[in-house]
Order: sequence, then structure tokens, then C-alpha cells
Amino acid sequence: MTTILIIDDDTELREIVKLKLEVADFQVLDAESGEEGVEMALEHKPDIILMDIIMPGISGHEATESLLKQGFTGMILALTNDKDFAKAKEAGAYDFLAKPLTPFFEKRVASLWEKFNNE
Repeated sequence: MTTILIIDDDTELREIVKLKLEVADFQVLDAESGEEGVEMALEHKPDIILMDIIMPGISGHEATESLLKQGFTGMILALTNDKDFAKAKEAGAYDFLAKPLTPFFEKRVASLWEKFNNE
């Protein structure tokens, strides 16, 4: 089963995303800060990380860079708007999911995961 770690400081968003992804047969972990997310990612080694970009403390950019420097090899998707994606891509994000999330975002996650695995 594919494991996804959601890193976002918005509790309500994390819960909604978690429920939708679990229904789509993903195993889901969540963290409320960049610091906690980096720690969890290194411990649990999820396949996919959904990384909020704008968070207090360590930003999504900093967390992404930190994970990649520490050898994380999974797919990181930035949760952001279009204008912030260039910086997220520069930090190492594979792609992004635009906020607010679309009703069928879990299908985009599955599609990007398939693409990531076939590269």
C-alpha cells in the first residue's frame, strides 16, 4: 500500500485530505509543522509527501530541501498556488497540487505517483 505523509499547519485541511486519500486506498500519516513532517518522513519513509509551502517555523521549501539533503527519495508534491510553485520546484518538489484542492485531487495524486514511478 502506498503511504502518504501530509504536512500542513491547517488541521481541518489535513483531516479532509486524509479521509479522501484513505478512501482512495492510501495509507496516510500527517504532521502539523515542517519540523514534525521532516522527522516523520525520515522515520516512516512515506512514498509521497504532500507539503504545504507556507507554514510557521520551517517552510515547505526548507523542509523539502532538508529531506532531499538527507536522502529522501519519494515524491514530494507542494500544496500551494501557481505563483509559489517555481520556488517549490527549485527546492525539489516533483509537482504541485493547487490550493484550494479540487474535489478529485486524490486522482491527480495517483496519476502523478504513477508518472513518478515510470520515470
